Amino acid sequence: LAVALVGGAKLVSANAVRVAAAATTTTAAEQTPGGAAYLVKPKPGAYVMGVNRVDNKTKPAFAGTTSSFLEAHHNDPALVRQLRNKGLRCACGKVNAFTLSHCNACGLSLAELPVSYFDNAFIAFIYGIERGSLVPFTISIRKESEDFLVFDDLMALSPCHLDAIPTDSYIPDWRYLLKRPEDGLRMIHMLHAQCIDVVKDQFLSNATFRKQTLRHVDQYTDEEVVSMGVCGFNFPPSQYQLHLQFILPPFIPVQHYMFNNNRHFPQLRFFPYEYVEAVLSLNEPYRVEEATTMEEVVSHFAGHVDYYHHLQVCRDKYITGHARLSNWVPSNFEGFVAENKVYHFVATSGHTALQTGEDLLAVQAADRLALQNYGRPYASAGGSPHPTGSYYSYAKTFPPGLRPW
Repeated sequence: LAVALVGGAKLVSANAVRVAAAATTTTAAEQTPGGAAYLVKPKPGAYVMGVNRVDNKTKPAFAGTTSSFLEAHHNDPALVRQLRNKGLRCACGKVNAFTLSHCNACGLSLAELPVSYFDNAFIAFIYGIERGSLVPFTISIRKESEDFLVFDDLMALSPCHLDAIPTDSYIPDWRYLLKRPEDGLRMIHMLHAQCIDVVKDQFLSNATFRKQTLRHVDQYTDEEVVSMGVCGFNFPPSQYQLHLQFILPPFIPVQHYMFNNNRHFPQLRFFPYEYVEAVLSLNEPYRVEEATTMEEVVSHFAGHVDYYHHLQVCRDKYITGHARLSNWVPSNFEGFVAENKVYHFVATSGHTALQTGEDLLAVQAADRLALQNYGRPYASAGGSPHPTGSYYSYAKTFPPGLRPW
C-alpha cells in the first residue's frame, strides 16, 4: 500500500482496493496473491438483502435451556453426548472447531484459547429447545420436513449461506456415513437436493437479490449459477451434527479476503461434496471410531479417490465463481480495511483514504448484518435492527430421541 502522511492524518492510496475482496472489475487471475485489503461499510441502499426466511410461527417445543432439558431427562448419557460440542469460542462469539488456528468468522487468532464444551445448537434445534446458556435457539428456516431442516448459517460467509441437516438420526460428522455408505450416499443426495431447491426457489427467483448481489447473472442459467456454489462438510465440525454447507458466491468481502489468506476450506478440514460423494459411491464400508482421523480416511480411499485433487478443483471453482458473480463495487462502500485498520475514502478525492480508528470487529459485525439474508425480515425493537427466527415445526421428543447412525 502507498502511504502518505498529510497534516498528521494517515492516508493510503485508494488503489489498494483493487485487491479488496473482489473489486469486481478484476478477474480472479488479476487479484494480488493473498489480497491486501477488503471493502467495508456498504452504503445505505446499495445492497438490499430481502430474501426473507420462511415464517412458520412455530414456538419452542421445550421452554427452557439445554441444561434444563437435560435435567428434565435425568441427564441421560446419550442425550448429554448429543447436546455437547467441543470447540474454541472466539472473542467475536463464534464457536470454532478445536483444530483451527484462526476464527473462521473474523480471522482472529485462537492460539491461546482453551478447548471448551458448548451447547450443540443443531441438536437443540431438532429437539425444539428454546435457548442455550447464552442465546436463544431461533432458526432462520428455509425449508423443513420430518426428516431434514435447511436454514441460513448464523455466521454467513455470503448472502446465501445454507446449512442442511438430517433430523431423524444423530450423525456427529460425515465420517460416520462411511459405516453405511449406500445409506450415506442417499443422505447427502437428499441434503444437497434440498439446498439446490432453496437456492433456486428463494434466492435466484428474487429479482432484487439477483440484480444487486449477482453480477452478470442473466448470462447464466440457474443450473450454471448453482454449479458455482461451495458445497461440502467440515471435520471437525463446529456443531456436532452432520451438516452440508452450501455457499453461493459472492463471498462477503471480509470472507473472500480470508479465503485468499487460506482461512477457509483448508486441507483435511474441508471436504468437498464431490469428494464425499465419490468416496461413498465406492460402497466400501469403513470402520469409524471417534478417534478416526481424516488422514486415515483420505489415505484409505486414495487409491480410488484423490482428495487433494478434488479439493484443488473445488477451490479453483470457488475462486472463478466469486470472480464471475461478485457485484461488490468500491463506489458502493464507504471504505476498506488494510492491515487490520479501517479506512474511509476521502469524498473529495478518488485517490486517498483516511484511517478512522474504528473497532474492526464492530465493523465486520455491522457488515455481516447488512449483507446477510440470515434472520430477515429484521425486527427493530430497541431501535437497532436484529435478525428474527422461529423453531423447527417437527421437533423430536426424548425418548426415543434421535436414532444413532
